[in-house]
Amino acid sequence: MNNEHSNALSLFNVQLSYVIWRKKESRMNILRFIATLLMSAAPLAAHDMWIEPTSFLGDTGKIIGLRLRVGQDFLGDPLPRDPALIDQFISIDSTGRKPVYGRDGADPAGLIH
Repeated sequence: MNNEHSNALSLFNVQLSYVIWRKKESRMNILRFIATLLMSAAPLAAHDMWIEPTSFLGDTGKIIGLRLRVGQDFLGDPLPRDPALIDQFISIDSTGRKPVYGRDGADPAGLIH
């Protein structure tokens, strides 16, 4: 009788371990599904950011504003200058690199000449 009880207990432990393992596997499958869903949705929420001049034709010495835009397929909304989002805002020409100055929260975000 004791041997039968021991066998039944061992069988119960094996079944319990299997159930726990299946639950963990099920949780991992759910986590994998959620991760895949989030990664595949990321491109849908992606937007481009670009700099757009206020004038595409510039005379020598003329001041041109630089607008920040965010959107898709070059259809975008203005993005005011936010120093928290800017690592560097520079212009490069034949004389070298120059910072692009502007007011925080302004559109255009900077001016060059």
